[in-house]
Amino acid sequence: MVYTTVLVLSVLLLGYVLICVFYYLLQERLLFVPDDGHSDTFREKVSCAHEDVFLDGEAGAKLHALWLNAKNARGAMLYFHGNTGTVDRWALIAEEFVRSGFDVLLPDYRGYGKSVGHRNEELLYSDALAWYRELEKKREGVKLCVYGRSLGSGLATWLCSRVKPQALVLETPFNALADVARFHSAFIPVKALLKYSFDNTSHLAKARCSVLIAHGDKDKVVPYRLGKQLYEEVKEEVDCEMLSVPGGEHHNLSEFPAFRNALNQFFDRHFPSAEADTKLVEGSEDV
Repeated sequence: MVYTTVLVLSVLLLGYVLICVFYYLLQERLLFVPDDGHSDTFREKVSCAHEDVFLDGEAGAKLHALWLNAKNARGAMLYFHGNTGTVDRWALIAEEFVRSGFDVLLPDYRGYGKSVGHRNEELLYSDALAWYRELEKKREGVKLCVYGRSLGSGLATWLCSRVKPQALVLETPFNALADVARFHSAFIPVKALLKYSFDNTSHLAKARCSVLIAHGDKDKVVPYRLGKQLYEEVKEEVDCEMLSVPGGEHHNLSEFPAFRNALNQFFDRHFPSAEADTKLVEGSEDV
């Protein structure tokens, strides 16, 4: 009886260790998903003027972004997209901001699309700063906005702890990546196994710009409570406001008038424009 119990416990322990090992080895594939099965038809549907931009990154990387142009732009935006799909997929989302009056620089992360090179957290941060400097050169003297969506919030908050744009928007962000991982894998010691921290709380606390955090309360990918916790932890130190979207999920905030109205008001305050058609309207497709 004792032998059987020990054997069962040993097998369970071995199985648990193997799960942890697989989690550690496969986390890159879980976190970064450049090929989501979509074709490149998204980019073909973009109607605004756009072009490719390439940069040389650290450690021999070749970085790629799309540059989308607005007419009579009221500002320029650096948009860090989510973890799935390349800029060809995200181009239509970025074009919504072009229609609301922003030139948009939309970069791909290392390993996504035409961006190639070894990837780790520090290198991704260095790429974020390089793209920001590129945007400054392209639109010298223009007010800049940084936008981080989901995973992209990890780069956006770090960047805004080191530079000073006019404003920062975080859509469906988290307080720290470990808490997202813990939500999906509660029985695994994720904090000890994760190669990436993306500690949004500590980075956002150092931001020197106005911040809007938007999150849906039905989000099953990045729970609403993590976005709310991020806001609560920094609101005393940062000019920050929180938009809670009842019924909003991870991929559909643009369908809610409350979200679009809040973005329009935020942009109007920080990027005033005399143009009449610079309002964010419901997009034809979200991703």
